[in-house]
Parts: sequence; C-alpha cells; structure tokens
Amino acid sequence: MARELSRGQIWQFRFAPPDKRRPVLILSRAALLAHLHTATVVAITTSQRGSPTEVEDTVSISSRFGNGAIGSFAGTTTKRGGNEAEDRIWGTHGSLSIAGDTISVYSTREIDGRRPGKMHRVKCATPVNWTREWVTGFAQAVRNGTKPPVTLRDGWENLAFIETALRSMVDGRALSVPQFGAGD
Repeated sequence: MARELSRGQIWQFRFAPPDKRRPVLILSRAALLAHLHTATVVAITTSQRGSPTEVEDTVSISSRFGNGAIGSFAGTTTKRGGNEAEDRIWGTHGSLSIAGDTISVYSTREIDGRRPGKMHRVKCATPVNWTREWVTGFAQAVRNGTKPPVTLRDGWENLAFIETALRSMVDGRALSVPQFGAGD
C-alpha cells in the first residue's frame, strides 16, 4: 500500500475511537515511502489536536543581482531556539539581521571602521513594528490620496521574484526575474 502513496496526497483514514474517519495529508518524503510500512500523515481538521509530529516548511533562495552581488533568502515556519521575529539577508560579503530593536551586521570587509569577520550589533533608537507601520501607512495613503509605503510596483516585483524562484526550482535552472511593465 505504501508504494501507492505520494507526498502531498490526501487520503481517507479511520483513526482509533473515539476519533472518526477523516482526510489526512501525506507528509512522508517521496524517496522514503517505497521503503516504509507506515507513512507520516496529518489529519485535516478544523480544530487543532495534540500531534506527536511537527512539520517544518523551509525555503531558501539564492539570487544574483544586477550588480553581481549574490544574496540568499531563507524562510521557515518552525525555527526552534531562534528569534521568531528575525529577518536575515545573506550576501556575498556578509549578512544583515534585524530582530526587534537590534540590527546585526557581519562583513568580511571593514565597514565604517568596524573590524571585519565579526558580528556587530547596533541598537535601534526606537523598536518598530513594521507590519503596523505598513498597514497604518497604507490606510493614511488611502485617506489622503497619496502614494502608499508599499506600491503596486513593489508588490508586483516581490511576487515576480517569488514566482521566478518557484519556476526555477521546478525547471531546475537559473531564470531571470521579469521587469515591471516589460510585458505591456
């Protein structure tokens, strides 16, 4: 039976009483399913119950920019032991991390007299809730008839980057991100 299963499929499964028959999503990796007698699944339900397993979704994107710089972006739904509110960008010569009211910079080069090869922390004067700032800025722009902090072009370019990364993964080759308005 396990040979017929594929990750991402939805099957009906009868759980032990007092539970009932319900749909489940197959989580086991495709490469392992042929060798398993059981599969890891998660019940599809409208309420959360205690589960003995956890699923971590992680994506990492490497990108070469127009100026030749290489950057890596990573995102995860589960990050144990780390700051859940951290944004980090890796580049050719270092990284930038933003967590709460602290910005951390690592560089292989000297920057503003700071020693290379060492993490430097910079405390922000005022912590910022970026989501609240963007939503507030958008609401003010709508009320005032002005340009929002995140424009249609910003959103389009962000989506184009993500879709190109996904297409690159599926095609197994490097792709260029389309430019805004190029198809008009």
